[in-house]
Amino acid sequence: MNRVVTHLLKNATAQYIDSAGKMRAIQTRGLIVIVSPLAPASSLPQLTEDEIRQKFSLAAAKKILTEHKLHIARYTPSLTDRTKIIGAWVDFDNGGFLYIRLQEVDAPDDATFETNVTDPLVVDSKTSALAEYQKTRRAAHVLKQYALYEYALNPSEFGHDTFVVANPKFLEDIPKLRGRLFKYSKDKLNGVMYNSDGKLKVPSEKTIEALVSYVRATVLNNPKKVLGMAVDTSISGYYQTLQDFREVENQIVFMSKTGVQQWKDKEIRRGRREGIKARDISDYEDYADSFSAARVPDATPDKCYYLWANDRLSLVQNTSSVKSAQSIIHKWLAEGTNYGPGYTIDRIPSEKSISFYDIHMETDRENGVYHIIRYGDEIYGALLRLV
Repeated sequence: MNRVVTHLLKNATAQYIDSAGKMRAIQTRGLIVIVSPLAPASSLPQLTEDEIRQKFSLAAAKKILTEHKLHIARYTPSLTDRTKIIGAWVDFDNGGFLYIRLQEVDAPDDATFETNVTDPLVVDSKTSALAEYQKTRRAAHVLKQYALYEYALNPSEFGHDTFVVANPKFLEDIPKLRGRLFKYSKDKLNGVMYNSDGKLKVPSEKTIEALVSYVRATVLNNPKKVLGMAVDTSISGYYQTLQDFREVENQIVFMSKTGVQQWKDKEIRRGRREGIKARDISDYEDYADSFSAARVPDATPDKCYYLWANDRLSLVQNTSSVKSAQSIIHKWLAEGTNYGPGYTIDRIPSEKSISFYDIHMETDRENGVYHIIRYGDEIYGALLRLV
């Protein structure tokens, strides 16, 4: 990667990732810079399609490029008036490029024009074949997981009558599930996967045949695992790509532990640069250096939040019992999945030790396998270590 691009990425505050999973734009000091395809940065928030369509003044573009000792090689002319420009290009020896969309302005006297006036990043997610594939892949995965879930709930009654053919439009509502498994009930999300008679919706008869065969084969191969899904509350493997996550303001998606570590290091550097103490670096109000009365974690039942403690970043899942907290941590260590409040498994290895953290006293006990916050009043927090 060109060293200038590397420097730009270090100062980037957000990125745009296309449907092929490549970084195609970054935001740096308020300017959107389109780049040749690069591997995405795991610690940057995602730009929206509206944000990357922004146009900037030629002066603003030149200013930031000059600071990095870069020079505009050519301009994209306006389609209606070739004496005006709408984009600026920077070329690199390795074939890479930078591109900045410009507000239409008169071309400089010495301007060299790009012969191909096509924008290097045309965004049209509705017609993206890969985006459609990803939606289809997720829908198929959710249908299979719900079919297995239905078998786990009612093994003796599972079969063709478990399903009902419905208008395929219901598949468009799958993102509303947010990766969760819901039993048939009067829940407000009931209509996503079930009809009013409690039957699991599918788009066709062919899909019913395929799902029944899939479930039968899966049960033969691993009956214990399938039956264990009866207590599951989330869809295993739901989040596989960045596109599976909802876009939320200030959201950061970590695709690996390395990404978490990079984010942590970046926040610490930012804190030192801005003269902020470590405990105040995070945007989360629950960020703290220890479990002390000065910064009592959120003891709200079922609450889930981030916590910085003993130089480690954790996700804290509150729940109602020690056994539930142990169960949540046990699954986290085994699968890397947070099964949520109230989750309990029958058998937890008895030889595994517990480190309790009382919120009214500081502690540095780190010898236990299960790290649990003890709030009192039958509320506990399962510490799920991120780094």
